[in-house]
Amino acid sequence: MPLGEYVMRRSCEETQQMRVQTGLPLNVAVNASPRQFREKNFLDLLRSALNDSGLPPEALTLEITETVLADRPEETIALLREVRSLGVQVAADDFGTGYSSLSYVTRFPITKLKVDRSFIRDVTDDAADAAVTGAIIAMAHSLQLKVVAEGVETLSQLAFLRAHRCDEAQGYLFGAAMSKDEFLNVAMRPETLRKNLPA
Repeated sequence: MPLGEYVMRRSCEETQQMRVQTGLPLNVAVNASPRQFREKNFLDLLRSALNDSGLPPEALTLEITETVLADRPEETIALLREVRSLGVQVAADDFGTGYSSLSYVTRFPITKLKVDRSFIRDVTDDAADAAVTGAIIAMAHSLQLKVVAEGVETLSQLAFLRAHRCDEAQGYLFGAAMSKDEFLNVAMRPETLRKNLPA
């Protein structure tokens, strides 16, 4: 639990620092473990992390797994509504890999679906993966949800996602994991500031 709190606070603090340094509207997503999410002081932690860092609530996305959503659903819905009332975004992580995915899309106050990398990996070669990914994007948009594709590594995958109007993508195509200083070095280069990463 102390580690989870540390990660939440540092994520908010460093993102806000980088927003100020770069002038870019950077966002950050933080995974919440089922145990952390169930802690009685979880909302207090969120409020405190946002207030202390100065990070706008809409710049923080809380990523939760289906395990969290499936456990004590009524309590989870109530808690997520309070999270949303703070202005924080909520993403369902690894969407499409569980058994109750479709039920929680309509029941839970989430704002984003993250399409699992297992679908994206072969999206340009496997008709079934392409159909599932396209259907997830279309369904999410009809429910006014954003879609994030995980594990994007090739331009052909990105082209497929663009064609299907996927909202966001993440993966090695855009960059490997890097430290804050490394990120700032990239973000502040003139060529980076003049353009977005492959849009």
